Amino acid sequence: MSTRVYIPSTSGRLRELLVSGGLGPTPVHAHAVTREALVVLADADDEEQEYAVLTAAAQDSLGLLSAEERPRRVVVVAEADTVLEADGEGSRVELHEVVPLRHVVAVHADSEDAEEDVAAGRDAWPDAQAGDAAAQRTVDRCEQHELGWFATQEMGGLVEPT
Repeated sequence: MSTRVYIPSTSGRLRELLVSGGLGPTPVHAHAVTREALVVLADADDEEQEYAVLTAAAQDSLGLLSAEERPRRVVVVAEADTVLEADGEGSRVELHEVVPLRHVVAVHADSEDAEEDVAAGRDAWPDAQAGDAAAQRTVDRCEQHELGWFATQEMGGLVEPT
C-alpha cells in the first residue's frame, strides 16, 4: 500500500526531476497525513487533512529556494511505498528511496502574483526557524496565496528555460 506524500520543492528541483526521472537524493523530506497529524486534525475531513499537509510542505519549500530561482513555492505530490514518520514532527516524513517520476501524481505551485511575498518569506525563513516572531509572520503571509494544481504533463511549463 502506498502513501500520498507532499514533497517541498522548487522549480530547479522540478527540472532535475524531469531530467533525471527521479526525485532525490535520499533521504527525501516530505509531508503526509501521519498518525501525529491525525491527532491534531481529528475534526478535519480527508480533504482538509490533505490541504493542511500540502500547506506545511509549501511552507517548507521556502527553505529550499535559492535567490537565483523564481520565488514560487512548489510541492510535488507522489505515491510512496516506504515512508518513515519523524516522531514528534507533525506531518513530516522521510523517504529513503528516490521518488521515481512515474509515482508523481501532480504538482502544486504559486503563480506570479505570489512572488513578492514568497521572496520575502524565503529571505525570512532562517530567522523564522530560529524563533523570530516577525520573520514567522512574513513566512505565514505566503499562506494567503493559493497554490495552483498542475497535472504531471504540465510540469515542464513550471520550470524556467535553461
